[in-house]
Amino acid sequence: MKWNIENQPIFFPIEIRKVYEKIYQANRTYYCEWMRKLSKNKEMDLDWWMTRPTLRNPYTSNLLNYITVFETLKKLKAKNLEIKTSSKNMSILLKKYFNKKFNLEVSLIKKNEDNKIFIVFKSIIFQISIFIYLKLFINKKKFNVKKKITLIDTFITINENLNDGFYPSIKREKKNEVLFVPTIFQSFKFFKLIKHIKKKSSENYLFKEHYLSFYNLFFAFFHLYRRRKFLNNQYYYKGFNLSKIINEEILSYQNYNSIVVGILNYKFFENISSLKIDIRKSVNWFENQVIDRGWNLGFRTFYKTFEKNSFGYQNFTRHYNLISFSPSKFESFSKVTPHKIITISKYFKNIVKEFFNEQSVVVGPTTRFKNSQIRNKFILKKRDNILLILSGIYKIDKSLVELVVSACVKDKNLKVLVKEHPIMPLKKIISPKLIPENFKQVNNNLDILLKKSLITIISGPTSAILESYNMNNILILPNIEIGTEINAVRLKIEKKKFFIVNDKNEFLKTVSYIKKNRVKLANLKVKYFSFFEQVNKSNTKIFN
Repeated sequence: MKWNIENQPIFFPIEIRKVYEKIYQANRTYYCEWMRKLSKNKEMDLDWWMTRPTLRNPYTSNLLNYITVFETLKKLKAKNLEIKTSSKNMSILLKKYFNKKFNLEVSLIKKNEDNKIFIVFKSIIFQISIFIYLKLFINKKKFNVKKKITLIDTFITINENLNDGFYPSIKREKKNEVLFVPTIFQSFKFFKLIKHIKKKSSENYLFKEHYLSFYNLFFAFFHLYRRRKFLNNQYYYKGFNLSKIINEEILSYQNYNSIVVGILNYKFFENISSLKIDIRKSVNWFENQVIDRGWNLGFRTFYKTFEKNSFGYQNFTRHYNLISFSPSKFESFSKVTPHKIITISKYFKNIVKEFFNEQSVVVGPTTRFKNSQIRNKFILKKRDNILLILSGIYKIDKSLVELVVSACVKDKNLKVLVKEHPIMPLKKIISPKLIPENFKQVNNNLDILLKKSLITIISGPTSAILESYNMNNILILPNIEIGTEINAVRLKIEKKKFFIVNDKNEFLKTVSYIKKNRVKLANLKVKYFSFFEQVNKSNTKIFN
């Protein structure tokens, strides 16, 4: 039996996937408890919370996958097993613990190594350039010492629409002053960035770089040396010594620039806490990434009196495998997550509290999502397009493209349009030489594409699944990862409107079935209900 443990579960042997899936689902909670044990004596250490193992994000860290692999191998009854992995340390551990149980062969997959020096150099050049530009050319915002101040975490990117879409419109109150504190998204399109920085500088934006020093910058840059102090610990999981793969993740350069920003967020709050400024509330754009942890630990450490006014805004849908989006008890205790989470749907409240039942949650407004009735005015029988929407997560998109391309190769009459994600170009996923003629990339507006589509193919953490559903598309959900059906249920999608497929043959059969039954599927009655909290006069006050 052959098993590439770096693949998504859809490509696992059926016998292995059945065992793996049950263990993975059970491990979601235990994984959080394991992270608590690993964090012992490091709870208030900023450097620890900047490391990759603590993230609890399966798209960033391999740990949840790897511990599930170990437990799957304990239960597996096969005699001959050939495992592929891209981790040399994982290869060593597999041989150490399972060589006697199986006739085991472990081979290494060649992976494209990131240029570590380039990653560090790029981040340092960018951060210093932005730092100097803001210091020299953008006027320092003065705090109004007579008002209570709310600081809101946001971003400035090269995309103007994105810059204005993080939060709903927030009205200023007489007693309070709301100031947005942006993180400048790393891009070397400096002219575009500067244009947007200048525009925002005339609004109620405060740039944290005005309150940071060169010493703070270099303190952040040198995290890559300070993190080595964590390599001396021994890290065990249910009797397995996994120190090698945890140390491998601690030394990762994957999110180096985000680590720098996270540390600078912390230093920003440390520096302004010595000023006579009446800061009463913090609102963090909360995804539980290292950037957020620096922000929350900073506010909750240096503004202890108002610690309960630490909010985390989640203006997005909730995906089963993004377990880090739900704070854990030990993260809350360590002050790296907000005291209160603002979620945009009452149906997400229990999801937020999945790993910490005492987590405070409130429902807040969104302008990103509308409560749309199924748009029957777009007559389904007049639509023919099959649209593949990519999520921007490399592992998921690679599996999606591989599945659909193989179907296109098998059936030359099948025509699929593919909409790439802005952060993950199609050429990074598949070589243009391998793309068949009936697999065509399109760049039209998503709303226009959905109006002309009969079928949407989608997987991964993306809100496009709801946009497609609301446009009365029939959904094909390839069972790429664990939790495909759970995600559909979470979003209240009617079972008759989506189909889960496990391989290219099931995919082709499902496409054929939908085409033959398009009128029947179009006329299916779907319940309409208010899913998202829409903006009104009172609910935006949560941001003041």
